[in-house]
Amino acid sequence: MYNVFCYGSNSVHQLRERVGNQLLEAKKAFLPGYIRIFAGKSKKWKGGVASLQKAPFPTITKGSIVLLTEDELSKLDMFEGACKDATPFGRINNIYRRQFVFVIDNDYHLIECIVYIKNNKKWMTPPSQEYIIAIQKNIHLFWENDPILVVDHDLHKRIYNL
Repeated sequence: MYNVFCYGSNSVHQLRERVGNQLLEAKKAFLPGYIRIFAGKSKKWKGGVASLQKAPFPTITKGSIVLLTEDELSKLDMFEGACKDATPFGRINNIYRRQFVFVIDNDYHLIECIVYIKNNKKWMTPPSQEYIIAIQKNIHLFWENDPILVVDHDLHKRIYNL
């Protein structure tokens, strides 16, 4: 079983569909030392999509944790484009790669998690409203109406009312 930290559109509702497990549960968590950025341009989402970047200042990225089996994680790799290299941790052909990080849950336990990081973090366009709404479905389950700091590739701060 693997803990996965979700900071973008991967809400527990979306993940239940993607991995075929309607009993999947999520819990509140945050990742210290990283910022949420938007990069690239997704045809599906019609705009930039979320990734993470180490922050040059103290901050946290809010999100959630889900517990997935190896099979469920492999299914998620397909949606995240982490299946094109020989390993889902690959940086060359994969769109996103798996990376291990330590997050903190609601009880302040340090938990090792897999997180998906976009390989090409080039800023191209802001996220679509549809994508922001998808992120809200994840974040608002645990972080109600809390504005979230998002930083673009040049570290220009943008506040999205996620």
